[in-house]
Amino acid sequence: MENAIALRDQPQLPQTLDERKAATDLTIDTAAYWAKKLMELVEKCGLSRSMGGKKYLEVEGWLVIAEFAHTRAIIEWTREWKDSSTGELLGYEARCKLENEAGETIGSGESSCGLDAFPCKGKQGSEKDKAARSAAQTWAISRALRNKFSYVAKIAGYQAVPAEEMYHDVRQDDPMPQTPKVAVRASQTAKKTLAEAILAYTDQNKVKAGNLLKEATDGKFNSVRDMTEQQAAAALTAFNELVISKLDPADDDFPEFELSREPGSDDA
Repeated sequence: MENAIALRDQPQLPQTLDERKAATDLTIDTAAYWAKKLMELVEKCGLSRSMGGKKYLEVEGWLVIAEFAHTRAIIEWTREWKDSSTGELLGYEARCKLENEAGETIGSGESSCGLDAFPCKGKQGSEKDKAARSAAQTWAISRALRNKFSYVAKIAGYQAVPAEEMYHDVRQDDPMPQTPKVAVRASQTAKKTLAEAILAYTDQNKVKAGNLLKEATDGKFNSVRDMTEQQAAAALTAFNELVISKLDPADDDFPEFELSREPGSDDA
């Protein structure tokens, strides 16, 4: 009898084709309704950021979706991120898990923030540590919710990448970089994107490009070929920052180069 009761208490999955069709329709209708309400709230409360003509949800926007789904974002841990060979503190990394109303884990995400990342700029000592730790937690929350609910954001017209993962230090309402612009194919790797971006910015001057790459990587690299995909993606962010810092603040042509997808395997 106890086994029978336990089985009846378990949620029943759709068995027939009609039941599965009904469940699919419900999922689609629910996502569409969430997307509609998400757009209303995000536009009303300013929970997105415009970059390069595209809109990216900030962490508060992702948390709105979590509320729709009765999902909690919980930071599991935050820890120091150190260089494995020297032990030098590079920043902090964090992991976020998603729980449903029953307390079951339904998703997760991890992220890190280096002490040289833009949230830490202008800060020293413990304030820099706090900024990196906080950013790592925020980015982990956005990443976990993006992993689970990116389809809702896309239906609503926003990019699946959280705003916090995109570098941008110009005011939200400012026009974003238009020229020069590098066309990035969907299959393109971070290394190829970085190489084309630097060459375009230096008018194909390989000597200047090498010097700029060395400047963007703090002297660690003078050739993209020696980099991993992860290092190239980080260098691309640093390159954007470096280019913007060299411009006259009155100049409207802020260049920006970005990946059209997350870095893939090291195949360049």
